[in-house]
Amino acid sequence: MTHIIPLAQTETSRYRVHDAGKTATLNHGPERTVVDLADLGWRFTCGHGNDDILEPSIAAAPDCDDSDAAGWEPVTLPHTWNALDTNDGVRGNMNRTVGWYRAHLHVIAATTDAGRATVIKPTTIAASPDRRTYLEFDGVNSITSLYVNGRALAPLGSDPQDTTRDTGDPAHLGGYAMFRFDLTDVLHEGDNVIAVRVDNRRDLRVAPLFADFNFYGGIYRPARLIQTADVHLALDDHGASGLRVVTPNAGRSESIERPEHLGLTEVHANVVNDSDRLRRMLVATSIVDRDGRIVAGDTTNVEIAPHASTPVDRAVEIVNPHLWEPIDYSHNADNSDIAYQYNVRMTLIDADAAPHPSAADTGTTDTPTLDSVSEKVGYRWFHVSQNDGFFINGRSHPLRGVTRHQDREGLGNALHDAQHLEDFTLILEMGVNYLRLAHYPHANYFYDLCDANGVIVWAEIPFIDWVGEDERFADVTKEQLVELIRQQGNRPSICFWGLQNEVGNHNTANQWIAMPQLSRELNDLAHAEDATRYTTQAADQDETASERDDWASDIISWNMYPGWYSQPGFGALIEQKRSIERRPLGLSEYGTGASVDQHELHPNAHKTRPNSYWQPEEYQSLQHEEALAYINTHNWLWSTSLWNMFDFGVDHRPSEAGRFEINNKGLVTWNRRVKKDAFYLHKANWNRLDPFVYIASRRYTARAEGPSTVRVYSNLDRVWLRVAHDGGAQVAYDAVAQGNGVFTVDGLLDEPGTYTIWAYGAYDDGTAVTTGAHDAAGATDTHDDAAGAPDDATVWADQVIWTRLADDDRVNGGQSAKTLIDAADSGAVDGDAAGADGRARVTGTVIPWSLWARPDSGFALDRENRRMIAERPLHDITPEQWRAAFSFNGSGTIDFYATLPTGLTPADKAVVTAPDGTQTVFTVEEHAD
Repeated sequence: MTHIIPLAQTETSRYRVHDAGKTATLNHGPERTVVDLADLGWRFTCGHGNDDILEPSIAAAPDCDDSDAAGWEPVTLPHTWNALDTNDGVRGNMNRTVGWYRAHLHVIAATTDAGRATVIKPTTIAASPDRRTYLEFDGVNSITSLYVNGRALAPLGSDPQDTTRDTGDPAHLGGYAMFRFDLTDVLHEGDNVIAVRVDNRRDLRVAPLFADFNFYGGIYRPARLIQTADVHLALDDHGASGLRVVTPNAGRSESIERPEHLGLTEVHANVVNDSDRLRRMLVATSIVDRDGRIVAGDTTNVEIAPHASTPVDRAVEIVNPHLWEPIDYSHNADNSDIAYQYNVRMTLIDADAAPHPSAADTGTTDTPTLDSVSEKVGYRWFHVSQNDGFFINGRSHPLRGVTRHQDREGLGNALHDAQHLEDFTLILEMGVNYLRLAHYPHANYFYDLCDANGVIVWAEIPFIDWVGEDERFADVTKEQLVELIRQQGNRPSICFWGLQNEVGNHNTANQWIAMPQLSRELNDLAHAEDATRYTTQAADQDETASERDDWASDIISWNMYPGWYSQPGFGALIEQKRSIERRPLGLSEYGTGASVDQHELHPNAHKTRPNSYWQPEEYQSLQHEEALAYINTHNWLWSTSLWNMFDFGVDHRPSEAGRFEINNKGLVTWNRRVKKDAFYLHKANWNRLDPFVYIASRRYTARAEGPSTVRVYSNLDRVWLRVAHDGGAQVAYDAVAQGNGVFTVDGLLDEPGTYTIWAYGAYDDGTAVTTGAHDAAGATDTHDDAAGAPDDATVWADQVIWTRLADDDRVNGGQSAKTLIDAADSGAVDGDAAGADGRARVTGTVIPWSLWARPDSGFALDRENRRMIAERPLHDITPEQWRAAFSFNGSGTIDFYATLPTGLTPADKAVVTAPDGTQTVFTVEEHAD
């Protein structure tokens, strides 16, 4: 019997994502106490813009009234105050302001040996004289000051010049890196008040200043308390773990040949003595394989003076290390051995209290250790060739992937591990082997996922578009680069440091430093911090190229959008950039916008364009087909990353397909619910591990256009269709392979009526054959047996039902307007008609009209009397708020007239242009009480 696998069963990959643990403990050893602060009882309030900002003397005071009545609200971490105002349909009303967080921490005396309490609750910690307490933030956007019991603290390792503009208090500048504070000397027994001031207003010292994404304010990543012994590995190095692991020969290579001493490992740390006496430590360094075996080790003795520190630098070597290999999506690939990592651990043992272990011992004696930190590393080498692209471990490995933003509809950027894991799972389902994590450092957990699953990464700093007109801008940008490299520099997945994105000469107004010079200084700094990786940049202006100003980086990539922001012609544009560039060239962004509610058989660049009402899903697919046709035949492109994996929020963006505040170039919708057609196109090209068949343009269910070309995306060798018209006999068609995962059948849906279309695919290995059109006349096979495939065959299948409309029918967003029944006028349909609000029901199914008022917009639509009714005084409504109040679910435009800045009046009109060109004039009225 034929084995049929429908599309739904192919949505889960054969590859099981390694979830890489969770972020709770990060690199902290078991000797430390780690307390997650998500549920510390945080209270939150914020101003609006530059107004209503509380003074620290008030907001940080222990006796500050942070009750509901005083305007404070309870929150948990992660949290952003911009989750909703960037998602309300009103362009430009994102609240960039100062927010305050307050929480109470109860401190008790330690009740067990070594200063650790038996039970640690989120609101209570134990303290003792031989323990240090730190507060660790994974990410706060974008300027952060901390007050404990009313006292302002400086971030560890910060520049004294890093202060808030308003108060002059110490601050951490930058919104995407980890940073810490030492709380030890300011905590006392009993109740302690922690107050965090977070500012996401524009500050000319801090990148990014402007970009095509939202700068969400808040403590949007986890926070935790860390307690260590008074002798410990340092926690003051730009948010780094305190353990720097360098594999000098397992990184960037000048050739594809295996380097000698690949397993050489240099381990660097700083041991801190915060006690009042001289301390002698035994420092044990070990490297442990995946099975828990120690494969290399070293011990050394150090002495540290009171309240001092000493560096520890050790070198060990693994002979013939197991390689960190990238993920493999080829047919029947065995990925059981990919992404192999070792665990590097440094342990501190009190030499005065413990017998000296042998040199092979790594501190696992019965004597308790004082402190330890672990890092995972992977041994691999990689090379970028100008003519042949990217190689890893001596093999060609074209990097084909996506960019990713970290936000989500309704949540902003305050994501939990589960949402990061869902994103990553979708990315791997599509077959991605490479990620450009734009435009800033991402969550530690997301990098963990890349490390554990063999996905190669471009990591970058948030230096985008503009150079700040401030003498501190260059230094603060360099600080962000140092933070990125020191915090993420041990990761085997990261092969490239990104220095800038689309910064051009027209944005270099800074009188203290010119952009070419700043690019050189950033490049030199990256090499000084890490000589084992390439530097790169994402360019969109010719002055960055080798033949022009030659902005510094080892390799370079271009952001280019033929058929969207520039004229069509994908290959021609890339070749033009290659002609002015001597460095290896990649493609860091390409793509087009797409609405899953808009469809057209033959879209074109004249009608489909940025910031327009018409951006059909089919146009995105065709543009990506053209891009892949070029990319697949040009491996000299050292990497390609389409823009973007997911739709994302941009509060200042004008309408994209009738929707404000969104960049819709993603292959998956902002809420992650819909995979666009282009998702499956890329899966057909990149993922050979998971066979599937997908009928494109599936949401175009009612079509006035025809005949139609049916496009099928598949990673199988052959595809065929079975088509039934108005319930008649099925007719079989062999699909024509167009290459790059695209199969087509022309000339279908040539008559009005309902068409059921089944697509089937199989490997060309003799286990399944098509029943071509020559023997399909009058065929009686049903889709249940895969249209005549032989017994014991395995085929993959998909199905759609489409309607070809008659000439007198209309289309609203791909739905047949002829069948719409107004719920307010019909008692024959299911459901209550009282709350129809511009929608209709057909046999109990809600179908949106083309024009409708957005929920909670304050407007209602009265079609019968052709009125737009406002729930508030007209003169209080801005033109932009009025425009944002209504949407088309499908094609069409709304033209507003007499929308004066002084406010609307009853004399104002709105002209609605329907898809067929007819126009309707609506009056504007206030709600009558």
